[in-house]
Amino acid sequence: MGAAPPLQSGPTFVSAPLSSARSPAAGPPAAYWLIPLAVAVLRAIPFLATRLVPPPAGSVYPPAGYNPVDWFAYVGFIRQAAETGDWLLLNPHTTLPQDGRYFLPLFSLLGWVCRLTGLDPFVALELSRVPLVFAFFAVFWRFAGDFLPEQRTRLLAAGLLAFAGGLECLVYALLGGGSEEWQQWFFKAISDEYGWNGLAAFYNPLWVAGLTLALGALRPVFQPPAGRGWTRMMRVAVAAVATFWVHPYSGLGVLAIGGGVTLLRAGSRASRVNALWLAGGLAGAAAVVAAFSAWQHQDPVFHATARRFFGPHGISVLWYPLTLGALGGLAARGAWRGWRKRATGTRELLVWVAVAVLLHSSPWTSGYHFVFLLPVPLCLLATPALERVLAVFGVEEAPPGRQFAAALVVAMAFQSAPALTWRSTRRALGLPFPAAAVQALETLGREPAGRVYASPMLGSLLPAYSSRHRVVVGHWFLTPDYVARRDHYNALMAGQVSPEAFLDELGRVAVSHVLLPPRARPEVLEALGTVARRVEAFGEYRLFWLGERPKAEG
Repeated sequence: MGAAPPLQSGPTFVSAPLSSARSPAAGPPAAYWLIPLAVAVLRAIPFLATRLVPPPAGSVYPPAGYNPVDWFAYVGFIRQAAETGDWLLLNPHTTLPQDGRYFLPLFSLLGWVCRLTGLDPFVALELSRVPLVFAFFAVFWRFAGDFLPEQRTRLLAAGLLAFAGGLECLVYALLGGGSEEWQQWFFKAISDEYGWNGLAAFYNPLWVAGLTLALGALRPVFQPPAGRGWTRMMRVAVAAVATFWVHPYSGLGVLAIGGGVTLLRAGSRASRVNALWLAGGLAGAAAVVAAFSAWQHQDPVFHATARRFFGPHGISVLWYPLTLGALGGLAARGAWRGWRKRATGTRELLVWVAVAVLLHSSPWTSGYHFVFLLPVPLCLLATPALERVLAVFGVEEAPPGRQFAAALVVAMAFQSAPALTWRSTRRALGLPFPAAAVQALETLGREPAGRVYASPMLGSLLPAYSSRHRVVVGHWFLTPDYVARRDHYNALMAGQVSPEAFLDELGRVAVSHVLLPPRARPEVLEALGTVARRVEAFGEYRLFWLGERPKAEG
């Protein structure tokens, strides 16, 4: 038997100007829509499990498949929009005075859907993922066509984005026996909820909406100079502003990535004029965003929460071997070959990757919020390399060792989807809520507007059941003085705050309801009983009605 013939390199990034490549405007084949359908189904499994699996005795599963703390905060804003019809929303996680300058178009839109149809906000948020995922892949098809004009190649890129990921499953399987403190540190860094791969990021409808708009904003940035410069400038400006309004982190990503590509283009005499038009569009968008943000920051509550953007919450690139795995290796290989061949789009995609790396690893900002920007450019860079790997299976005389290695790479890349779905489902079923606590929250949800003192956890959940109440301490990000409020609550539970001082604090804040958990100290319960006009027990939880209810803020 003779030597095996050399393997074909397969299609790669177009090396001619985009205008001469096959038109990316051609629609996808019908089979393409099976990809977003599969994504929507996989991401819905944790929620469906909470509806179908019986909870432990005395517990209920929250109607949330992911990250209940953030999910309930989202639902709280949706419920507020549903009940008020407002597009500028109040922050229900504080009793401090505020004007209501939170502009959250996606949640307000879902609120209006609930307002018009009677749909439950929890269900609306979960269902919103389906059309958003389909919209994302519709936009992605055209965006990817600028780099990968062949239909088959774009299908492969979409498959990578939808189902490929890192090697976190090995970590969970092999390193789960360490100390609890060590596990918390390790597993927090590789958390699926950062969006290390496409399927992980698609759990969050807000991220899906942000990424969809980001692709629309970045496409005119990435395309080579053509047509009227002012038209492109306006497209970039309008799309960047819209992206920021829907999801600020996506909008900041667009401005940063667009700025990086503009600098890249400015270095070439042939594209310098194009760079000036792009700079104008990005500058205009930044000016609108800055002016709108300055108005929002005039409200002290919004200002206090928005400042949390800054902080030492970066994620190191040293986690890449685990979080990116084979996908990262394929992307590096594809980027190297694209750079050597001067393939169109390679430099721009590398700029995107570099900006995302800088943003998510920054020690000065909430870097983990930018991890979800990585999968799109990595998958586009990795696709040509994966095609070369798959080409091995089309060569009859390819050495078995090479075919085995190719199969191993494919398996390592695509094991992520089932492993992630399994982890997410187990996590959702591992967080049952006490049924008594949920009953108390639902009872509060039927009460007139008031101010509620509860544990930080219960306070973060309550706005999802009632848009009328304001909590003394709630979501860690949305309560401006969260650390002080949380510490005060813990001191109360530990007996370090006297009942008299606690009652004085309730009076100063004009609290109308107090909801305390089973670990509340007897002397605190007794003191509350002396001033409450009504007390109701929900299992071991106690709900107190205190005097006349104040008017709702705002």
